[in-house]
Amino acid sequence: MNNIFDVDLEEIRDNERLIEIKKFMKVNCGYLSAPLFLLFWVADLLYAPHYKFEFLSLRILIVFSNILIIKNIDKINNSITAQRVSLAHTALNANVITTMILMTEGLESPYYAGINLVYIGAMTFVPWTKKFLMGCIIVVWVPYILGGLTLFGSFNWRTIILNQFFISATIVIIHVVRHFTEKLREQDVRSKHELALEIRDRDQIIDKQTKQAVKLQEMSRQFSPQIIHAIQKGKISLESNLHERDICAIFIDIVNSTEKVVNIDKNDLNKVIKMFIDDTMGVLLKYDITIDKFLGDGILAFSNDPLEQENYILRVINATCEIFKRLEQNNSFYQEHWGDDLKIKVGIAQGKASVGFYGDEKTIKSYTAIGKVVNLASRLCSAAGENEVLISEDVKNSVSDMNYSIFKKGDIRLKGFKKTVAAYSLDPDSVEHYGGSLIFCPEGHGILHLQVEGGIYKFKCRVCNYVLAGEDELDMFFKKGA
Repeated sequence: MNNIFDVDLEEIRDNERLIEIKKFMKVNCGYLSAPLFLLFWVADLLYAPHYKFEFLSLRILIVFSNILIIKNIDKINNSITAQRVSLAHTALNANVITTMILMTEGLESPYYAGINLVYIGAMTFVPWTKKFLMGCIIVVWVPYILGGLTLFGSFNWRTIILNQFFISATIVIIHVVRHFTEKLREQDVRSKHELALEIRDRDQIIDKQTKQAVKLQEMSRQFSPQIIHAIQKGKISLESNLHERDICAIFIDIVNSTEKVVNIDKNDLNKVIKMFIDDTMGVLLKYDITIDKFLGDGILAFSNDPLEQENYILRVINATCEIFKRLEQNNSFYQEHWGDDLKIKVGIAQGKASVGFYGDEKTIKSYTAIGKVVNLASRLCSAAGENEVLISEDVKNSVSDMNYSIFKKGDIRLKGFKKTVAAYSLDPDSVEHYGGSLIFCPEGHGILHLQVEGGIYKFKCRVCNYVLAGEDELDMFFKKGA
């Protein structure tokens, strides 16, 4: 057990000791001490009638002491002060009785029983520390013993010994009871403290797991399932600082969307945008292309990060071609809700970018690429025509041996670029689409498709509903580097 834990327990016990003493003092001063002292004045009338008024004055002194304590007890804010007040109260009660003992028969006086009652009350209900416990013994017994031995020369030793036997028995019994009571109190404090730590740890775990679940759901909108799995397994780290990486950036935008927004029904617009996002996002994630952001009706994405791939440019080209095929397959839907074929334009560029999480815990954190290559992809997209794919010269050179239908559109001037940029138009129909990153259903129903379940994208068979979720399967897929 470390020192910090011990200090915590001691502080907790002190706080509980303060509460216990204040409760006892309120009950004792309000309902026990004064009424009992006044009630026993009846015994004074029978045993020491010649001192009845003197003893009544002493007993009334206890009443004023109790009133003073009740009025000020709530102002006490630490256990040391509370014990001091309780010790003073105990001393006053004990010494009132000691005074009556010394005024009557000394150590042989039956009033010694009152001393026992005071001690029993003080030791049973007040949770003293060792220091104040010794103080209690001194203020109760020392005046009684010393006063009796000093003021009285002759004694009936048999009576004195008998009285002291009962007093000693009381001391032993009360100390044993107090010892075990204090142990139980300390154990209770320890149990409460451990429970509080357990609850705190549990809440921290729940909070951590909740944040991880939210983070996982957010990541599933940017990364493919196999990349998320690799992140979870520690094969890819997203916690590192921003880094520079060669990427292939792609920007996809819907043609004439501004005009359509004004002329079509809002519900139809929402359905079209949702279908467009599903068509594009599902394909991009299937090729391990990271979704950077949605810009209205446009999508910015990039490949080769966080998972480095040799064929990262080909992945973007093939994903682009598959997106065109998806839009063509869903043409009837777009005709119904868009009122026309959904036409897009695409810009693709390759180059270096600064990649990583931008933002902090107080703002939205997004895994983002920033750099000239991103701006170039966006400007090429703006310059493209209907259903046209414009690629940069670097991208063209990277796929020059693929027999794609590519022609130079010309050296065009793009916003934000001082010099003209060579732009090349790629015919998506000339690309022999091979599916890229294909995962096949074990039941032979063909490839698995990405779809959303609970806000998270998963690979799932559309025939038998088989879901690729096992770690072994994902590990095998990851090792193949599909």
